Amino acid sequence: MAELALHLLGARIALDSAGTAVMLPSVAWSLIGAVLAAPHRRIGRSQLAAALWPDQDEEAARRCLATALWRLKQRLGRLNLLRVGKETIALTEGGEVWIDAIAFERGVESALADPAKLDNAAERDALRQALGHYRGDLLESSPVDAVAIERERLRALYLDAALELARACKRHGEWRVASELGRAICAVEPLREDAQRLLMEAMVACGNRAQAVQHYRSFERLLADELSVRPMRETRDLAAAIARVSAAPEPDATIRAEVPYRQTLLMARQQLAESLSLLDQALSQ
Repeated sequence: MAELALHLLGARIALDSAGTAVMLPSVAWSLIGAVLAAPHRRIGRSQLAAALWPDQDEEAARRCLATALWRLKQRLGRLNLLRVGKETIALTEGGEVWIDAIAFERGVESALADPAKLDNAAERDALRQALGHYRGDLLESSPVDAVAIERERLRALYLDAALELARACKRHGEWRVASELGRAICAVEPLREDAQRLLMEAMVACGNRAQAVQHYRSFERLLADELSVRPMRETRDLAAAIARVSAAPEPDATIRAEVPYRQTLLMARQQLAESLSLLDQALSQ
């Protein structure tokens, strides 16, 4: 088990050591996020200082960075979250530190590289577990440009991976899971029409046809209000097909209602014919 668990995704950012929360200075979170966003999760001191204190000159920014690193070390004690060199700073990974953003990224990369793997139930379960690490955007309140770029990249990764899993669930008839994933995707990115269509299909498959129609109407209003456009033709065609079936009477409903009555009459006629036959035989004796 890792000595440190770092949660950077979602509203609750936290650093835990053996289940105990470690309080960090506010600037430490942006510092950690900037290192996470750097190539190979390693960054030069000058680059990091400029990213965190863009309004300072280089010398002042480096002094601010040195102070922030010292304060972070005081809070962490013997725990090694960062590998601090003379000119570079890197995140500690592996057995000592577990980071939700890294666990999420590694868990979804394989599925996106080969979506056909998701036809295997174990692969679908593994991807669901990886997606569970994504509880929201990366360091939502950090103003650092590099963190903002990484935030968008991880969000796009989540949306793509969740949609691939939803499509796999659709192929295998796992409509409840597909519906849950569709709702989650649309909550993060409500303008994504491929996810909206999949959610509508899942609603119908789960027996919620009227809900699917209402969902489309809400989505149609959203596009009109936000972008002044109509849904794509594929989305409109799907909604029209769902609405037509929803408005039509249940197939053979009248016939099914008539069948028991007709059968009763036929049985009565047969019984009457048998009774008349017996009566004729009695009279002829």
